[in-house]
Amino acid sequence: MAIIKPNNNTISAITALPASIPTGKVLQVVGANINGGNVSIASTTYTDTGNTVTITPSSSSSKIMIFARGGYSLGATDDTVQGGIKLVRNSTTLVSPMADTAGPYEIALELTSGTHINNLNAYYNYCFLDTPNTTSACVYKLQARVYNTANSHHINFGNTGGGGGGQSQQMIAQEVSG
Repeated sequence: MAIIKPNNNTISAITALPASIPTGKVLQVVGANINGGNVSIASTTYTDTGNTVTITPSSSSSKIMIFARGGYSLGATDDTVQGGIKLVRNSTTLVSPMADTAGPYEIALELTSGTHINNLNAYYNYCFLDTPNTTSACVYKLQARVYNTANSHHINFGNTGGGGGGQSQQMIAQEVSG
């Protein structure tokens, strides 16, 4: 196998990328770990899950990388339940699930046994690169809703979500130079 030498240099002699290749540097990292909270959502209106982080960009050209994860559970007294989780910055929706109440759904469960759903436990993961164009505080949060309130449809987060007990939610915001 041939050894490739960029610009006739050894790999160890390279100290920087060419100026034509854009690079970003992480300027700050803010994280939140939410334990508990016991948020139970049985509404078709988006409601805060408790998973929130605030970061203030140092430059209006910075980008913010958001990572979020956590557990939730879906439940109902019939054999079908659907819901959605969205990512919001301040009052701006960044990532929104399907809004059509007839489907397809972001998260859904249907049992054919004709019985009630006693909490399906699952996890969500979000990764999103935002360009807020501001140096003001940015509050990132997750909100959720069910698509139907009949038959006790609900989605739970915190200790009531993802299997109960000490389930947590995490969110990390990284400011990256633009």
